[in-house]
Amino acid sequence: MWLNVDQLAEKYPGINPYVFVANNPIMFIDDDGRDYRVFFNSATKTVTIKATYYALGKDMESAQKAIEYWNNQSGQFSYIVGKKENSVSYTVNFELSAIEVDVDPQLGERGSLNNALKQDSSGGANLYTVDNTGLDPNTNGTTIGGNYIKVKDTQADADTGSHEVGHSLGLKHNRKGLMTPASIDSSRSSNINSNDISDMIQYPAKGKVNSERNSEGNIMRAGRGTINNDTNFRMKDIKNGKAQ
Repeated sequence: MWLNVDQLAEKYPGINPYVFVANNPIMFIDDDGRDYRVFFNSATKTVTIKATYYALGKDMESAQKAIEYWNNQSGQFSYIVGKKENSVSYTVNFELSAIEVDVDPQLGERGSLNNALKQDSSGGANLYTVDNTGLDPNTNGTTIGGNYIKVKDTQADADTGSHEVGHSLGLKHNRKGLMTPASIDSSRSSNINSNDISDMIQYPAKGKVNSERNSEGNIMRAGRGTINNDTNFRMKDIKNGKAQ
């Protein structure tokens, strides 16, 4: 029941619960905090990490290549929950998908992407773009808000996309492997490790989001995960599990 008008309504006419992204889908994303999902299945003894990446037609090849890297990691790791004889090993799988977005002339490219994100009800939606706009000359890619990936056009076929997808799956930078801060780092490789898998699962189990500060001192958050637990284990047990 509405009893009175918001006292600040006249001061902020474009911002209210009925106005999506303040009527400015070019500048803002409706960040609902759901970027990927983790499914524990007791019957199959698997833990499956799922996410969807919306991209324009021109960016689909890069998006597909980026998520293919992660899908190919399926079966390479396991996650152990419980102690000693009561422990259970769950095979870690990835089910990432890319969906092409048609451009609505009235919304434009960015608005059409944001609208797709808004309409998604999976609980694991992200945007993937190949776009130089706003990127520092020395930056190959970035992930904004944990779910808006932007890759420089010269890096569309490189591992930059896979790196940024890693951020959307809850990872911050690492000292070696795929998640090093820069692609030119001597310790950069196409590998991920068990600690990366643990972070993807344990942060949502803790109800937390992985984050770090960038070179300017700003906090950059990784993707936020949610867990679907179809096991007899408690969330505390999952939180204390370990990937290997």
